[in-house]
Formats: sequence, structure tokens, C-alpha cells
Amino acid sequence: MQSSPLPSAPEAGLLLVGTAEEVLARLVAGDPLGLRARLALELARAALLVDVERALLRLQSLVALRASDWRGVGALEAFLADCLGEALQELVLEEEAGTFGEPLEFCCRPLGLDARALGEACRRFNRLPPEVREAFVAAVLEGAAPERAARARRLSLSEFARRARLGLELFRPPAAPEREGGVG
Repeated sequence: MQSSPLPSAPEAGLLLVGTAEEVLARLVAGDPLGLRARLALELARAALLVDVERALLRLQSLVALRASDWRGVGALEAFLADCLGEALQELVLEEEAGTFGEPLEFCCRPLGLDARALGEACRRFNRLPPEVREAFVAAVLEGAAPERAARARRLSLSEFARRARLGLELFRPPAAPEREGGVG
């Protein structure tokens, strides 16, 4: 049996005492609650395109802020899952407000890509149905073999491809308008 990257119950003690700032300092040092792994699993499950470092900071901050309310009442896993869901929901809503392009600027500029356009495509992508996002991630980002990916999802190859293409269309540049009077 493979061990989980997620912590066991003794790590819950990190949340039981101290101010939000003290709890945050403990959470950031070495990631003792495995928040990065939890976030990665949820982002993969939900197939969301977000700034991972920003999402992790949001999650760590939320756990630290909510720790004084939790203080051992209820299961640690449920508490962390609630914080994770809330952090991602807040992040997606914040990115809807238009701040997505800023973190993309550093990698877009050398590639000649428009960070704002890519950010807008990511925002639209995150609004797609989960099954479309998941097919896109599998086919485009993970490079899964289409036949195998379709079979694993109990879909026809054409349905899997249709879903993946819906996601892909968001990242394609707009077609140039046709000129009147034919080619010219």
C-alpha cells in the first residue's frame, strides 16, 4: 500500500494554538498539512486553470484565518476540504474580475503571446462544464492517447474529441475576417 502525501491527524495540532499569523507561519514552513498536494489533487480533479502559487497562498491564508474557529471541532479533513473549496471559489471569482493576466505576463512576453488574451481564455475555460475542462486537460495538457482517454471515460472517440475541442477553441486566435470581393 502506497503512503499518502497528506498528513495524519497529529499535524492538526499546528492549528490548535496561536494567532492567524502564527498559524500561517507554521503552515508555510515546510507545508506540514500537505496543502500543496491537496491543492494539486483538487485542481487536477476540477481541471481548473489557475495560478497555483496564488491558489496555495490563498488556501494557506484561509486555513490560518479559519483555524481559530475550527480548533479541533470536527474532522481535520473536512475542515481542510472546506477551506480548499472556498479558496478555489474565491480565486476563480477574483480571476473573473480580470486579474488573471498579470501572473502570465512573465511567461507570455518571451513567447510573443498576449497575456491578457490568454488570461481571458483561461477565465472562459474555467467557466466551461467540468467534463469539457477535464477532456481538454487530458488531451491537450497531459497528451493522453485519445482512444484510451475516451475509453477510460466511457465515451465515444468523437464525443471525447468534441469535448476537448470545445476547450481548445478558447485558446485559438480569432480567425481573420474575410475581405469582401474574395481573395485580395
